[in-house]
Amino acid sequence: MTRKLDLSTVTEREARLAIVAEAHDWEGTPYAHQHRSRMAVDCIGLIICVGYITGAMEWDEADPRWQKFKNYSYLADPALMKEWLNTFLVHLPTRDDAGLGDIYWLKDEGNPVHLAIISGPRSVIHGYRLPGKVIESPIDADIIRFVAAAWRYPGLAGIMP
Repeated sequence: MTRKLDLSTVTEREARLAIVAEAHDWEGTPYAHQHRSRMAVDCIGLIICVGYITGAMEWDEADPRWQKFKNYSYLADPALMKEWLNTFLVHLPTRDDAGLGDIYWLKDEGNPVHLAIISGPRSVIHGYRLPGKVIESPIDADIIRFVAAAWRYPGLAGIMP
């Protein structure tokens, strides 16, 4: 994967728009568990690929920090997933602090095990197994109750507002 942007040269708004634009570019990409390429991604893979390409996060599969989280189960372990999120992203105090380009951690069958990039005031982009591809989905009052927490790409911290 090739980086498209140097976040140190843009405003926060430009960085957020770049993250969302990159996520939109992935729409239609097939869903496949533990994949991280344009050929296929899962929900974590989409977060990693979009973050890396936009310069919003670092990623190196050979880095020992990534190895611990490499072979996760299809039925994600919420505790391990939270550890991954806290290791590589910035936790936000509340989900209401999240905005464009930030990441929602969503519950599925009662447990937080799914990730999505906030693409608008009422929408997210995510790699989702049910349609088998990356899609944009609406977020309404019924769905927002499934948001367990929110995170931010570390590259968004400290750039010009």
